[in-house]
Amino acid sequence: MDKKKANTKNRNRRAKLFVDPKVQGVLLMRVVTYWFMAVFAMALLIGYQVYVAGGSSPVLFKLQQVLNHFQPALIAALCILPVIMLDCLRVTSKFAGPLVRLRKEMRNLTDGKEVEPLVFRKSDLYDDLTDEFNRLAKHVEKLHQADSRLTKQNADVGFEEPAGVC
Repeated sequence: MDKKKANTKNRNRRAKLFVDPKVQGVLLMRVVTYWFMAVFAMALLIGYQVYVAGGSSPVLFKLQQVLNHFQPALIAALCILPVIMLDCLRVTSKFAGPLVRLRKEMRNLTDGKEVEPLVFRKSDLYDDLTDEFNRLAKHVEKLHQADSRLTKQNADVGFEEPAGVC
């Protein structure tokens, strides 16, 4: 792979996966909660199976059997949790990243700073927002230019803005 393709591939990859802690943190907590619920359900099902199959065995023996049967499932669940969380981060960064960038550019636009046309990565969601934002940014820029021209014309003629007008 040549350098140009490698640079394009690297540019299309987000440097940080955890770009919006508020949104992504909530979603990750939900994933972990669902994971705990699934592990608890597995433990209940295994416990029920051991209890039914155990007949009149002592309770401590049944408990040991539950732990013996549950241990491989718990190990598998512990191995899969980081994979699920990483995948959740990757997927959520495809919508959280664009929203973070959109929020930043909206702030720049509101502050009167020059805003470059917004372009999201091909793999990002909300790509339709870029067209709408870019149209809005052009419109606001035209309004700022018109306002500047009017302000300059009023200054040349000697008009002053009334007090209290922004």
